[in-house]
Amino acid sequence: MGYTTTMKNNFEQPAHIPTHQPNQPENHDHHIEDVDLHAAYEMAEKVLAEPIDLEAFRDIYGENVDKDVEYVKKMEKMFAEQASAAGDSAERFHKLARIFEAIVFQHAELSNWFGEYATTIAASRYDDIKNGIDTIVEFEEEQSAYHLALAIDVTTSSGSRDKFDRIQKEIDEGHLAEIKYFVSENMGIRGHKANVPRVVIGADRKTIYNVINAWIEKDNRALAAHPIQIKILSEIQIQLASFKQYCENTGKSDLAGIYEKGLTIVEKIIAEKNIAEADMVDLDFDEVYRAIKAQAENVAARGK
Repeated sequence: MGYTTTMKNNFEQPAHIPTHQPNQPENHDHHIEDVDLHAAYEMAEKVLAEPIDLEAFRDIYGENVDKDVEYVKKMEKMFAEQASAAGDSAERFHKLARIFEAIVFQHAELSNWFGEYATTIAASRYDDIKNGIDTIVEFEEEQSAYHLALAIDVTTSSGSRDKFDRIQKEIDEGHLAEIKYFVSENMGIRGHKANVPRVVIGADRKTIYNVINAWIEKDNRALAAHPIQIKILSEIQIQLASFKQYCENTGKSDLAGIYEKGLTIVEKIIAEKNIAEADMVDLDFDEVYRAIKAQAENVAARGK
């Protein structure tokens, strides 16, 4: 897999995403518990098995790589201890998050969820833990690229609020997220990258189980047309608009411009997908979508 996914489409993207998909979550309540979570988790770990390697940056960071490797080991040990103490429920949420991350990483590109010019990059484990970045999406432009950092969320807990508080805090400090170990094969970039807009994406368990079913069955046509992409794009659109508004309200015009550029890209993708109004109404039935929307709008409101 390397640093970025190399998978390309072998089917055409539908001109319109139908309102009532055969695999739409609302019609498959009875299938929610039928998913083999363990098998899906093993598939996800294989997809995510090659994140950006810290050792490849030793020529840039020298002995700091050793410190970062030790930091990752320390945090991984702590996470394992916390998971052991938390029990089966916490482990299940962890597995769902990893599976969802793998599906987004794979099908944002393979199924054109983020448009035909988007490439996904698996963040290093260091940037995942330290900087809250699971996946990086690269939108190719004529002479450059726009990068968007994704943080995965499958709950409506305080963890989601913490992510938004962190984004607001960074804006207040005059910067956006940073990626220490960044690689773009398309752009020929390697090293530190600053001021990367970060957004939170997620879906409720009902939707995620439905997507997992299609993923396990390798039903790429169902995944290419799956309504989850509407939720993700809408979540991103709402956040970019909200963070842009907060930047403008707090005098951070340079950061507002970064969000404005991303908003233009995402709105163009949404327009090209020709999403029906009925599909947008269905979004409010997803509790994680509602939580992300509320948190983003709360950030915008704080700047008034």
